[in-house]
Amino acid sequence: MNAPQRRPWRQVVLGGMLLALAGTALSAGDIGLTEEERKFLRENEPIVFVSQTGYPPFEFVDANQQRRGMMVELAQWIATEAGFHAQFTDTVFQQAQQRLLSGDADVLTSFFFSEARDREFDFTQTVFLVPASIFVAAQRPDIALVSDLDGRRVATQRGDYAKEYLASLDIELELIQTDDFASAARAVIDGDADAMVGDEQIVLYYLYSSGLHELMKRVGEPLYVGLNAMAVVEGNHLLQSILNKGVEHARTSGTLDRLQEKWVGVELPGAGFHWHDYWHYGVGLALLVMWVVGWNVRLRHLVSRKTAQLELAASVFRHAREGIIMTDAQGAILDTNDAFTRITGYSRDEILGKNPRLLQSGHQGDAFYRQLWEDLLEQGAWEGELWNRRKNGEVFPELLTISKVSDKQGKTSHFVGIFTDISRQKEYERQLQSMAFYDSLTGLPNRALLADRLSQAMVSARRNGCKVSLAYIDLDGFKEINDRLGHEFGDRVLVTIAERLTHALREADTVARFGGDEFILVLPGQSDVASVSTLIAHLLGHIAEPIEIEGTCLYVSGSVGVVHFDPEDDIEPEQLIRQADQAMYQAKQAGKNRFHVFDAEHDRAVRGHHESLERIRDALANDEFVLHYQPKVNMSTGEVIGVEALIRWQHPQRGLLAPAAFLPAIQQHPLAIDLGEWVLARALGQFEAWVATGIRLPVSINIDAIHLQQADFVARLRAEVERHPSVMPGDLELEVLETNAFSDVAHVTSVMQACREFGVDFAIDDFGTGYSSLTYLRHLPASVLKVDQSFVRDMLDDPEDLTMLEGVLGLAVAFRREIVAEGVETLLHGRLLLAMGYQLGQGYAIARPMPADSIPGWRDTWRPDASWYQRQRAGPEELRAIYAMVDHRACAAGMLQYLSGERPDRPKANCTHCRLAQWLAPLGRDQGQEGPGMGRIARLHATYDRLAQEALILKEDEGHEGARQHTRQVAEVSEELQDQLQYWIDERGVPERGYSESSRES
Repeated sequence: MNAPQRRPWRQVVLGGMLLALAGTALSAGDIGLTEEERKFLRENEPIVFVSQTGYPPFEFVDANQQRRGMMVELAQWIATEAGFHAQFTDTVFQQAQQRLLSGDADVLTSFFFSEARDREFDFTQTVFLVPASIFVAAQRPDIALVSDLDGRRVATQRGDYAKEYLASLDIELELIQTDDFASAARAVIDGDADAMVGDEQIVLYYLYSSGLHELMKRVGEPLYVGLNAMAVVEGNHLLQSILNKGVEHARTSGTLDRLQEKWVGVELPGAGFHWHDYWHYGVGLALLVMWVVGWNVRLRHLVSRKTAQLELAASVFRHAREGIIMTDAQGAILDTNDAFTRITGYSRDEILGKNPRLLQSGHQGDAFYRQLWEDLLEQGAWEGELWNRRKNGEVFPELLTISKVSDKQGKTSHFVGIFTDISRQKEYERQLQSMAFYDSLTGLPNRALLADRLSQAMVSARRNGCKVSLAYIDLDGFKEINDRLGHEFGDRVLVTIAERLTHALREADTVARFGGDEFILVLPGQSDVASVSTLIAHLLGHIAEPIEIEGTCLYVSGSVGVVHFDPEDDIEPEQLIRQADQAMYQAKQAGKNRFHVFDAEHDRAVRGHHESLERIRDALANDEFVLHYQPKVNMSTGEVIGVEALIRWQHPQRGLLAPAAFLPAIQQHPLAIDLGEWVLARALGQFEAWVATGIRLPVSINIDAIHLQQADFVARLRAEVERHPSVMPGDLELEVLETNAFSDVAHVTSVMQACREFGVDFAIDDFGTGYSSLTYLRHLPASVLKVDQSFVRDMLDDPEDLTMLEGVLGLAVAFRREIVAEGVETLLHGRLLLAMGYQLGQGYAIARPMPADSIPGWRDTWRPDASWYQRQRAGPEELRAIYAMVDHRACAAGMLQYLSGERPDRPKANCTHCRLAQWLAPLGRDQGQEGPGMGRIARLHATYDRLAQEALILKEDEGHEGARQHTRQVAEVSEELQDQLQYWIDERGVPERGYSESSRES
């Protein structure tokens, strides 16, 4: 292993002169601190720097217990230049970090950057690049590459990045952690470890300063390049800015170069002078002298052999570190030097007489070599980079210069090629590029590379006239995984999602990690945007697939915003990303696990959003809002159990406006909080007004998500309730949308529990429309579930909605929650709901929302319909009849739509497999068992089935009068059949005694 060499004296002198000139040009002590930064220094002096005790040449404690090293001197220099008092302390590597995190120190003097450390610390700009390599005992020949560490004992400093790097490799090794790199080196020398991985400069400094450099050697290429910087605790941006300015000042003033020269660029202590380190230079010098003498002698006496003399002189260069190859005019190799053999693996005897194309790797095509030879023959030389192949098959990059040699007649006689293996340089470039343009966790392009690729895609689209699609993906449920299972599980989820996205896209597409749990897809060259929607839907399915980690099955979904760039659009890449972000937010608001395409027209409309907000704010100030109240009742007993407060806007010009006309404009806006506070105060005031007249009606109020998320929500609600002393526990109920309740269960649960302590109940509104978790429902302290009105509204025509109602009712019973059916629009809705077991209802069939002064009169006069009163829950046979009726309604509606030409697809030819047919099947086996009503239903069903089949046959003959007549008959029989079914159900469910006022009052 070679010690670091001194720089040539001419470079040192010239460098010193340049530094001196630079020093006079810079104003010392002025590093451009702001007044805020100076104030910070005054208030926080002294600034405590903590360094490591054994990390030379960057920082260490010498034999005289003095803190030394290039980073310590840099910190002292910055303190002097910035004019603040610095205090220095030292400890071991791990404790140094803890001192900073605990507040016992302000700055880590020397710290390598990594993604993991960046979560707890803020780093300055990089001060020095430090490569890390493998070191082994000098006599060991069996370890040269990182793959050779498989199965070995490898030592490194405790807490160093080397541990993370080695863990990322697909090899098994025994890691030995020591207090510092010196102890790791000693472990290798003593035989306690087979190899060590450490920072080159630190390890070499220790070996040479301790006289141990002949016992160890460095092997292979550097494994990675460390970014050495100073660091402060996360969030201390002022101190980070001060240090950055100090480092930049040190760089521009030449101070960093002087420190590098002092601690790294000179021969390390203890190295001594060894002739064997310089013998090849001596041989080269001796050969050069011999060549000069021989040249002069031969010049005088052997002019006729000038060409041979030139070939002999060329042998001097065989000791050069660059590979040299000489060919004749036809390309046959005449000679090579030792460096050629060292780099390519081919000996001189193996390669003589052969063509250099033997080294070609195949990375460059025929066109590349044709251009090379054209430039070489026309210009006399060619220089550039190419990839060649060693004897062992390994491909490597080289920097090559080829020169053409001509004779006296100008005819080409020879070609000389000089090349350097630049593998190490390429690896450095790759690592630096990876750090700059790729995400360290997922390996995907980061923001910087995304911006470049998006810009290129947009330029190409404008040139080719095609479109570019951009998809912004935000993971749903990822925060919960991070909070519940930790960042390690979260990171593995992100890696899995990244792999799924990458595998599902084309090679021309780009998948980038935009930050956190956000990804962006760039899909260039799109001619059909409809295919993009298909692709995004396919990706959503992949994202939502379960992820199994260590026996735990995890689930996330995606909310995706899509925007299509048209070549005619005058828009920048940053604005395109913002548009996709807006569309993603719309997808998340719509219920998550879906995508939303950005609507340019909608975006233009949103530009007037601010004006709408100001108008609503004025309406609140001018008391233009009013509350209407919609009753909630027990449909079986007739009891009024409460009212729901619903806001309306009494607009001066547009009249009374429903919530849909103005509430969407303030969604997720602080104005929604002000309006919510107004509703609470007005509704509780109205409650007290009713109490004063002898009417006690519990009031329920809808609470917006942003209102519920306020840190002071509970305190403000308690204060509002206390301002209305008539309000008792159970008189106020807050309704929270299911999508809001389950989006942040932990927070909503804590709010509900706090509010219940002073008597406020909660209801889950629009239940069944979100992604309810039984686990959350079990713990969520809500006493009421309000089933969404869409299920109730369509229950008469859609068997699936009927099934949903039955399932939600089962959940409510299982979890001991009250359940209220919203959207009871007709008497038939109420009759079927009561038969299913629903008691509480709300909707137009009961009462529309009305002003507060109309509530007492309505309450005194309202009675449930006779078909509702004391309606008992249906038995199993009645429930089957209800399902049969609804199934037939859906079947008949589809049939009539087809027969009348309202739908193109032909329905089933008969209803022999519908629920009605299955319900009637036992009648065929036991005639008369259910009485004449059942028999009539069976006959009507058979008639309907026959007429429907005949009508389908007649419809094939277009314009046939019989088809239209049969269609009318099908409709009439179906209606009669439904009436008979409803009569049979009601006859079984209505009690023998009738409704009376006394029974209601009791």
